[in-house]
Amino acid sequence: MYNRLKTTKFAEANTKFEGLRSEVKTEISGLRSEFRAELATIKTNHFGHLKGFLTELTSILLDKEVINNTDKARLDNQLRDM
Repeated sequence: MYNRLKTTKFAEANTKFEGLRSEVKTEISGLRSEFRAELATIKTNHFGHLKGFLTELTSILLDKEVINNTDKARLDNQLRDM
């Protein structure tokens, strides 16, 4: 009788463990998906801000006569193609 009770307790514990394991896997999968989506948003926003900054910088360099109109156009074309 002791062995049967012991086996039953192990089976119950194993079932509970597998259920928890499944829940954790599901939670991790959901968090991973959320993280990827947020990272993609951050990358897109960051790159957009960077392009805006570089465009402004080329304008300042042109105003200060560090670069000429041809150089600014080349830089702007590079930024547009990104």
